[in-house]
Amino acid sequence: MALSVDWSGGTMKIAAVIPPELPRFAVVITAGLGVDLGTGFCVASFAALPLSTSAALGFIAGAMFNYLLHELWTFRASSTTLSSTRAGLYLMSSLVTLGVRVLIATILSPLAVNRLTSFAVLIAAAGTSFFVNFALSRSVVYRRQGEDGSPSGSE
Repeated sequence: MALSVDWSGGTMKIAAVIPPELPRFAVVITAGLGVDLGTGFCVASFAALPLSTSAALGFIAGAMFNYLLHELWTFRASSTTLSSTRAGLYLMSSLVTLGVRVLIATILSPLAVNRLTSFAVLIAAAGTSFFVNFALSRSVVYRRQGEDGSPSGSE
């Protein structure tokens, strides 16, 4: 998010400029969370796999879902094609994002003294990881040709 300053009319007006991809990114991430949790729940319930395995499979399914929608909608460029390079970068950025979420939850866990504060810690960790994921997606995974002179990872 960037700030723009307008000095017209003798007064200073500051407006936040939201990147155009951010609302689409939020929709995709929310839907991806549904895929993640739905897959994990179904695998645990119907395949009787351990919760840790079910959670990992759900995470992978959600990440693949998110990659496809980000590639084809959120960060779509006119020359966009599916890319195994960007898919790999997205998986790596998702793992970094997960690490950030766990780290923030760990750091804030001493504040979690009841259900409400525990939920607040989870929200803080998820919120932080959301913006880390967006920053990595926008600047690393879906960086387009010409933004820094390098290719964007298309095959």
